[in-house]
Amino acid sequence: MEKVINHAIIGCGRIAQNHYNAAKENNINIVCCCDIDIEKAKSFAKKNSIKEYISDYKELINREDIDSISICTDHVSHTEIAKAFIENKHIIIEKPLSTNNKLGKKFNELCKDTKKVISVIAQHRFDYSVNFVKKMIDNGDLGEIVLVNAKLKCHRDKAYYTESYWRGTLEKEGGSTVINQAFHIVDTLTYLFGLPIKVESELTNIGFKNEIETEDTCGALLKYNDFLCCFSSTNSSITDWQTSIEIIGTKGEINFNIDFPENILEFNVSDNLKEKYKEDIKVISENHENNKNLGVNYYGLSHIKQFKDFKEAIITGRKPRVTIEKSMETQQVLDLIYKK
Repeated sequence: MEKVINHAIIGCGRIAQNHYNAAKENNINIVCCCDIDIEKAKSFAKKNSIKEYISDYKELINREDIDSISICTDHVSHTEIAKAFIENKHIIIEKPLSTNNKLGKKFNELCKDTKKVISVIAQHRFDYSVNFVKKMIDNGDLGEIVLVNAKLKCHRDKAYYTESYWRGTLEKEGGSTVINQAFHIVDTLTYLFGLPIKVESELTNIGFKNEIETEDTCGALLKYNDFLCCFSSTNSSITDWQTSIEIIGTKGEINFNIDFPENILEFNVSDNLKEKYKEDIKVISENHENNKNLGVNYYGLSHIKQFKDFKEAIITGRKPRVTIEKSMETQQVLDLIYKK
């Protein structure tokens, strides 16, 4: 009989529903939700038929009926809350690990001797398209990479910031369009190529001058050992959500997105490579066709896959695919973009 994992969600805001849905899809039992705004916790519990809701996460630390927690709070509190649970609960933290790499390093030091599973959401590392591209790169099928173009354009309205106590603040969010909306572009680049050796960037606030302390637009040049990456992001577009990552190599080119549903936008390679990867392309195409009518979803379906990995890590005692160390690599690139 499958082990029952009892789970609690801390923070009942925008992303909490994805954690709830992903946990339920993996037969993880949600027993409690928590938010400093008790009415928000109550509403979330009622919507999802969660029996218990509370306002103080510290009440969960020593509860023997809870095995694991999600942390879905403001960015700066992620590691502060997580460190209270290191010895008691398995932890899955919504992205990013924190507002900066310094806090991430401190938390990582605290985690070194724990036997608990601790992971950070980086759901696009589980996408069909991303792992297909990684396989091609690892196999050298695109030849020498010469240029990567990675971009996000999306829309956030003023209410997104004015109705939040933490979004748009340097202290609690750590930035805006890069660390929040374009986080997954940066994380995908880190997953595919590792750390750049140099970053030059410009950040500006054009659309929210009177609402936020942080940037709404960024342009950056990431230099790797053998190629350049042009990265851009804005959340002041009229487009709801659109991503693309174009990889140009000496033997081929591929352009894909991490939208929902994910898709291959361009595949310019030899006929032999098209034949070699026809099953991979088929899986991606079928996933796109089967889900394209579900509407805009900024997070996709891969939270489900990451929660499956989280659950399997708990049951088997292995490490999760996205460890604190791996999430810190992405945090390091974010720091370079932000010139921290």
